[in-house]
Amino acid sequence: MMEPSAIEVEKTVNLARQKAIDAGVAPENLDAVASALATLEILGARNTEKQHHTASTAESLPETFAEWADHYTLKTHFERFLAATVYLLERKQVQAVTTSDITRMYEKARWPKPKNLADVFAKAAQKVLFTEAEDLPDVSSDEGLKMWRLTQRGYNYFQTLRQEVSE
Repeated sequence: MMEPSAIEVEKTVNLARQKAIDAGVAPENLDAVASALATLEILGARNTEKQHHTASTAESLPETFAEWADHYTLKTHFERFLAATVYLLERKQVQAVTTSDITRMYEKARWPKPKNLADVFAKAAQKVLFTEAEDLPDVSSDEGLKMWRLTQRGYNYFQTLRQEVSE
């Protein structure tokens, strides 16, 4: 491990001193508290340097759709269609989806695709989980496919699929 330079130590002490002032430490205790804070900061930085690098790398990785969907109990194609649509709505601000959008999300999650995606949408619409997106302005499919949007009932049902976090 590298030893901190005199400049790094001075900078750490000055920051610790400012933190102590901001915290309202009495002037007669300021030097002692600042020294203690700086020492802890320097020792903590040395001890966690490698751990911090690993942790910060892991924390900076984006959560994939498959990881996000894993927080839900998805047993049917209806539920997977809801997951894909909610993800696109909440993470990408996509108001309406097509079978093509759903296919891409299935591929990202590596789920087996249903034989007839349009039929799943039609049956989900009968359950009032989805509706045709005719009422949304400026929404049309470049591929000429029917556009579908989530209903409030569909969104509410999807929220019930959230798994309890167990760590």
